Amino acid sequence: MLTEREEAPILVVDDEEDVRTAAVAMFESEGYAAVSAKNGRVAYHLLKTKSVQPCLILLDLWMPDMDGWQFRAAQLSDKELARIPVVVVSAAGRRDVEAAAVSMRAVAGIAKPVDWDELLRLVEEHCHPPTVH
Repeated sequence: MLTEREEAPILVVDDEEDVRTAAVAMFESEGYAAVSAKNGRVAYHLLKTKSVQPCLILLDLWMPDMDGWQFRAAQLSDKELARIPVVVVSAAGRRDVEAAAVSMRAVAGIAKPVDWDELLRLVEEHCHPPTVH
């Protein structure tokens, strides 16, 4: 039987549908479970209602309704949710993304276009290895 940790998906939070779709497809092709949210408000609702209990959150910075900064502030204010690691993924330049990641207490920052090998390495650090099919 799988444990909760093994079943935990990656949560992709990005307002660009094609980015969400591509990321979820890529993670699933690697054997990971993944779900997506179109902005921080949707993602925060999923977390608060325990609809999703992810092993890692990939967080875009600039989104309508609730951006990455607002989401992360809300997440950090909740003791239970604050434990979920975050990787900032943004189209801002590499230095800006890395600075944002540090100030947001994220585990890493990756600039778009995403280096999928780097991203998978981070996923492997924070999520249980995928199930062999």
